[in-house]
Parts: sequence; C-alpha cells; structure tokens
Amino acid sequence: MLGKFSLDRMMNFYGKGAGFFLILYLLTMIIVVMNFFVSILNDFLVAVATSKHMQNRDFEVMDHFVDTVTQLIVAKNDNDGTPTFAD
Repeated sequence: MLGKFSLDRMMNFYGKGAGFFLILYLLTMIIVVMNFFVSILNDFLVAVATSKHMQNRDFEVMDHFVDTVTQLIVAKNDNDGTPTFAD
C-alpha cells in the first residue's frame, strides 16, 4: 500500500509540496488500515456477544471461589457465644 518511494526524487520533480502530500498520503493509509482492523475486531466481538456457545463461564468459577472462601472464613457461634470457624 505504501510502496517504495524516493523523497529526494519526488522533491526534485514536484517541489516542496511533495513532502506534504507524502505525509498526507501515509497518514490517510494508516487511518484506513486501522479502521479495517477495528471493524474486524468489532465484528468478532459482536459474534461472541450474541453466541451463547462462544461465551466463557468465568463468573461460575468466581462464584465457586467466593462460596468456598466464605465457608472457610465464616464464623459459627458455639453454645457459649464464642465464635468458631466452620469445618
């Protein structure tokens, strides 16, 4: 897309405007390529968000972790009122 070019040769032929147009062209191409990249990523994110089969279940792992830690830490009261930890 950017190709092979010689700035010195372009400056000799077109004058001082060659550098401006070269920079303008390069920035335009970078923006276009980045736009393609972002649109491809967006399409994949939409496909994953709408497909239940492709979604991960990390929340279930976190729920299990929280439940396990809660069961280990939560204190129970004995008959005499002193706290003891769950077994």
